[in-house]
Amino acid sequence: MSFKTVAPRLKERMLPFFGMSLLGVMLAALSVSIPAIQIIGLLVVVLLALVIFALPELGLVITSLGGRFNRVPFLETIDGPVYVAALSLSLTVFVMIMRRRFHALLSRAYLFACLLFLAVLAAGVMYSVSPSYGTTKLIEFAFYTLPLLVLALSMVTSRQHYVNFFLGLAVITFGLALLGIAGGVLSGGLANGRISALGGGPNVFGRFMVIGALSTLFLINCIKVRGFAVCGYIAFAIYAIAAFYSGSRQAFIGFILALVMYGLLIWLKSSNKKRSRFLLTLGIVGALLVSIFTVIPVEKITGGTAWIRLTLLFQEDKGTSVDARFVFAEAAWYLFQQRWFTGWGTGSFARMYSEEIRYPHNIFLEVMCELGAIGLAAFLIVLAVAAFATVRLMISKKKSELSGMDVSLIATVITCFFFSLYAAQISGDLYDNRWVWLFGALLAGLPHALK
Repeated sequence: MSFKTVAPRLKERMLPFFGMSLLGVMLAALSVSIPAIQIIGLLVVVLLALVIFALPELGLVITSLGGRFNRVPFLETIDGPVYVAALSLSLTVFVMIMRRRFHALLSRAYLFACLLFLAVLAAGVMYSVSPSYGTTKLIEFAFYTLPLLVLALSMVTSRQHYVNFFLGLAVITFGLALLGIAGGVLSGGLANGRISALGGGPNVFGRFMVIGALSTLFLINCIKVRGFAVCGYIAFAIYAIAAFYSGSRQAFIGFILALVMYGLLIWLKSSNKKRSRFLLTLGIVGALLVSIFTVIPVEKITGGTAWIRLTLLFQEDKGTSVDARFVFAEAAWYLFQQRWFTGWGTGSFARMYSEEIRYPHNIFLEVMCELGAIGLAAFLIVLAVAAFATVRLMISKKKSELSGMDVSLIATVITCFFFSLYAAQISGDLYDNRWVWLFGALLAGLPHALK
């Protein structure tokens, strides 16, 4: 995207943008107690909104990643952290898009399915046993997750937009990988703890590494620049190291499952002529993974925190985090059985089970215990729209009609969606698992973008 194409777009939106941005900053200021230095942080958020309008795919990546870190310069003390300020600006973007570009949405069915879920979520607040926390969850979904998927449906509308999105995702997650590895080395060695970046937590960090690795695989197969493939393979190796030393078992297992799924989809959608190239890519990736952990001294692997956590999966005592998740799941299932039709209300798990835990770390059980069968049905409708898009992508076009980039794009988006859904069964709540909704939007819009 050149400046000549960006400038008219900025000029067209400048006046309403600044007016709504000012309103967004005012709303953010009313939402939190902001020290003087936080004004700099809010200016950063305004610049982020400018990026969204100038380079929407990159802005979408930054906004979706930015809501999970609490050590971002100038924004450390904002509750949330970044989302409290970014939510209002996301709402600004949402309103402007709905007014000016609603007709351009690639998949209205997906948006309407998500709006149906939002309605159920809002209704759940009314009868929740924890209305305060329920309102927080509603705000997070309505003013952060929902604008993200609307941005995806309205601004990521062509092959090039998808390439830009995954390029931005790869670049930023690669930066996070370097930060995490550097932080681990400086704090006493990678083997002595679990690495992460900007306070996002090891599990979230590991999840980002998997998504970054998948994005890099896609870019290797679609960007024809001399030397790019070599850089891509090096980046992939760094993602693998960072994911392992995050100590996140869901990321380690997800890394392997995602590669298998990506390879299987490539095989199913490629013609015989194209398969050899994709298989070569996966072969190089496999060789990299093997070589990484043969070059690193054995004691640096087997004696470290990440390895110990991984081997616990094969023992009777699987560690406190796994055991705790089974306890959370049992509690959520029990609550669902007690009030199976409507649930206990949005945010009720925190009151009924633990104010400290707040959610059962499983998106299905979270929806079931808080919103009952009604909420589960609404959530399944969202997944059904994404699943229908998957079927369309797999059967709509003949192998000979798809370019190598199309095949890799289909495999990447489908794999990212199902990896996010897998991760949502192990960690996080609706807010943490916004990637399910975002990649669902990208998946729902992809059949239209490939026409």
